[in-house]
Amino acid sequence: MKNFSRTSAPGSTPKDKRKFSVVEIALMSRVAILFIQVVSNFLIPDHDANVFNPPNDPASVSSTSDKLIELIFGGFKRWDAVYFQHVAEYGYSYENTLAFFPLFPVLTRLIGNTILLPLQWLMSYSSVLLTSAFLLNNFLFIKSAQILHKLGLKVLNEKQLAYKAAVIFCFNPASVFFSAPYSESLYCFVLLICLHTMTAESPIVPAFFVGLAALARSNGLVAFGFIVHYLLKDYLKEMQMNLKARLNSTDSRIINTVITIFTTAKLIFVSLLSFLPFLTYQYYSYILFCNNEPSSKIPNHIAIYGRSRGYHLLGDAPSPWCYDIIPLSYSYIQKHHWNVGFLAYYEINQIPNFLLAAPIIIISVCCCICYFSLNKKTCYTLGLYDTRAESRKKSDGDEIEQDYGFKNQELFVYCAHLLFLILFGVFFIHIQVLTRLLCSSSPLIYWYIAYLITDDLKPAQTINRYNVFAACKSDSKKEPNENSVDDIITQLTNFRQQNIYFKLITLYFIGYFVLGTVAFSNFLPFT
Repeated sequence: MKNFSRTSAPGSTPKDKRKFSVVEIALMSRVAILFIQVVSNFLIPDHDANVFNPPNDPASVSSTSDKLIELIFGGFKRWDAVYFQHVAEYGYSYENTLAFFPLFPVLTRLIGNTILLPLQWLMSYSSVLLTSAFLLNNFLFIKSAQILHKLGLKVLNEKQLAYKAAVIFCFNPASVFFSAPYSESLYCFVLLICLHTMTAESPIVPAFFVGLAALARSNGLVAFGFIVHYLLKDYLKEMQMNLKARLNSTDSRIINTVITIFTTAKLIFVSLLSFLPFLTYQYYSYILFCNNEPSSKIPNHIAIYGRSRGYHLLGDAPSPWCYDIIPLSYSYIQKHHWNVGFLAYYEINQIPNFLLAAPIIIISVCCCICYFSLNKKTCYTLGLYDTRAESRKKSDGDEIEQDYGFKNQELFVYCAHLLFLILFGVFFIHIQVLTRLLCSSSPLIYWYIAYLITDDLKPAQTINRYNVFAACKSDSKKEPNENSVDDIITQLTNFRQQNIYFKLITLYFIGYFVLGTVAFSNFLPFT
C-alpha cells in the first residue's frame, strides 16, 4: 500500500532529470516494433490462417519498390489490417467489411492521394496505402503518448506517475496493433484529445471528438459517458450553490428551472454532435447495401474472391438487417459473420484465448478494486460530489486533502469507463480482442500500473486554503507535483531490486511486445 501520510522534507523532491523524453521513448518503441516485425516476417514462414486475404490486382506488375515495401511493412498487413487496407483501396465491396469503421481507411487513402501521391509513380497503389497507414499510425501513436503524458499531469497532479504511465503505454501488450494498419492508434489519439479537453463548461469540443472516435471504432460511443458525467456533476454543483444562496422559494424555483433547461439543452446538443457521425455511417451503409441495385464498382478479381468465400457483395439482394425497424449493420454483421453475442465465445476450444487475455483482465479488475479501496466516499457518491469538503478544516495551520496520484476523485469516471469495457468484453466479444481494446481505450490502466510500481508516493506539498497570498502563489505556478522517489528508467536499470509487481508487469509487457509482434507478423493467433 502506498504511503499517503508522509510529508516531503524540504529539498527532498527529486529533480526532473530524465534520460529520454516521452517522444523519444515512443519513437524507440516504434522502431523496435518495426525491426522485430521485419526480422520475424523474413525468417518465419507465414501460417495459413485461412482468413480474409483478397488477391492483389492481377493487372498490376510488382516493381522493385513494391518488393521493398513488402519486405519492410509486409508483416503488418495481417488479420484485420487486411480489411482496413481493402476498404481504403476498394471501399466497402463486401458486407462484412462494414464492421471496419471508415475514419482510418479514409485518412489512409487521403494521405496516399495527397502527401504520398508521388509514390504512386514508383509502386502499386496497395503499397502506397500500406506505407500511408504505417506512417499515419506511428505518428498518431507518438502524439498519443504525448497527450497521455499531458493528461496524466492534469489529472494525477504528479509528474513521475504521469511520465511512467506514458512510458508504459509505449510498450503496452498490444503495441503491434498501434503500428499495423489497425484503427487503434487513431482511436486512442482521438479519445485522449477528448479526455484532455473535457470540461463541464465547454462540452462541445469533447463531443466533437467522441463523434470522431465513433467513426474510428464502434466502442467510441462509450466515451459519451464522460460527457454525461461531467454535465451531471456540473448540474448538481449549480443546484447546490442555488440551495446555499437561501433565496425565496419562487426565485429558487425559477433559477432551478433555468439551470435544468440550460443543462438539458447542452445535453441534447452534445448528444447530436456525438451520435450523428455514427448514425450517418449507418445510414450510408443502409444506402450502400439495401437499395438492391447492381453495382459495377467492384473489380473482377475482388468479385471472384468474394463469391469463392461466400461473401455478400455490393449489389446483392438486401440482407435481413435492412428490414429491421432500426437497420443497424454493425450488430448483424458481428453476430452473423463472427458469432459475437452474449457468452457466445464460451467454448472449450477458446480456453487459450481466455488465457491470452487473462493478464489484462486481472490488471484491470485489480485497478478498479484498488481505486474503490482508496476512494470509497467518491464511489458511493458516483464521483458527483466533492467528498473532500467534509475533511477540510478552517484553522490556518491545517492541511487540506488534495487529488493526486491514485487517491483522486477525478479518476472515478475513468474507473467506471474501464469497468464497463471489462464487463462488455468478458461477456460479449471475442475475448482475445480485449487486450487491444483496453490498451487503446483506458489511460487508467497505465496510471494504475505506474502507481503500482512506485514503492513510495509522498503527498503533495500542502497549502493553506485560507491564506490568500499562498493560494494565489500556488495558482500562478500551476505545476504538477513531483513526489515519487524513483524514475522508471532508473528502475529498469536496477531490475533485480524492484518489487514483484514491477518484475511481473515488465515481463508481461515486454513478452507480449516481442512475442505478440512475432506472432502477428506471421498470421499466428494473437489478440
